[in-house]
Amino acid sequence: MSNEKWVEQVGRSTGWPAWAQSIREQYLAGEASTFILHGNVFDVVMHEGKLLDLRSFVADVVVGGTKTMIVEVTAEHGARAIKSQLELQASDLVGQLHLVEEQLRTRQGVGVIIPYADLLAPSEDQGSASAREKLVGAVLHRWSLDRELQAADNIVVMLVESLASLNSALVSSPKVAAIRVPMPDHATRQAAVEMFAPRFAGTRAAKYAKRLGGLRVVQIEGLMKG
Repeated sequence: MSNEKWVEQVGRSTGWPAWAQSIREQYLAGEASTFILHGNVFDVVMHEGKLLDLRSFVADVVVGGTKTMIVEVTAEHGARAIKSQLELQASDLVGQLHLVEEQLRTRQGVGVIIPYADLLAPSEDQGSASAREKLVGAVLHRWSLDRELQAADNIVVMLVESLASLNSALVSSPKVAAIRVPMPDHATRQAAVEMFAPRFAGTRAAKYAKRLGGLRVVQIEGLMKG
């Protein structure tokens, strides 16, 4: 899978979290073009002195930095372009996904972001998946296996807290890479303490970071600013 822009981004992405680096590395290696991020997906990412929710970091930085079109698919709004112009007028979500697929097949540089993917394609084990939800799961599963789509310079990223809540065919697809977003490590917690409470630096911040083990960055923000 060739993508000169992604290659150029290697030198600029050293500050990315390890999970984001993994997306880029697997994508460039041609191992996958469909990814499921799971775990700590409701936290924020500290990037260049700013706080970005994970969805925004993926859409604007990881994917948006190299793709000319970004389409977001949600249960609330359906499919809509959040970067570039694209009309996705269809009677239902499955119809919109077919229109998105046309873009994936006919142009280069398309990114598809799917937050709360388990609301669109829930696990069949829960016994409550509707006919539409099963169709959505089937479409996304087919995308992951389609060799023509894999060869294009496009990417699909799904966000879900628990893999168990997502369509099992998607999770088990050999061409889908599931990447866990971990809870903040000590270094990240210390950086968060220093960002939210600059009066604590060095050794003091390190001590606070040790005490705050197991907390998300958003929780640390609340404590430090409280």
